[in-house]
Amino acid sequence: MAEGINKEMAQRVWDRVQSSVGEHKVLPLQQTDGLQSLIVEEWQQAQSYEQLSRKLTGGARTTIWELQREKKAQIACLKGICTMCTGQAPMIKAVQPPSAPAPQLLRQCYGRQLRCLARYEGAAGDPEYGHVYRGMAEQDRRHCREILKILGELSGK
Repeated sequence: MAEGINKEMAQRVWDRVQSSVGEHKVLPLQQTDGLQSLIVEEWQQAQSYEQLSRKLTGGARTTIWELQREKKAQIACLKGICTMCTGQAPMIKAVQPPSAPAPQLLRQCYGRQLRCLARYEGAAGDPEYGHVYRGMAEQDRRHCREILKILGELSGK
């Protein structure tokens, strides 16, 4: 009996995988454009961290490098989700954020981080990728704390 259930479950999974190959499914974050716009926003965040790494020193610079590394990993995950859903790599047209003083960049990063966090939390119920979105939301919460900490340290100088 248990063997029959496992075969049925395996067949359902296999049927689902086979039926989605080459087919455009409804994407997490509602649609392809929504997911791609999130990738662009995260890419801009990574670029802002790159700018900050050239402006900061010491522990703040080390923290920004770590945030940038994690952001690039998030971007790779988002691209992977997009590829899984569409069968092809996303076409991303990102614009380099303008250079600004470190405190201004940190404020912009904090706002962008909050927007991305809200989108991840909104997608946390996705049956296939919700666990990934929840993990990225937790990382973004920590990024918010680190950004505020660095901003506070800069303002105390």
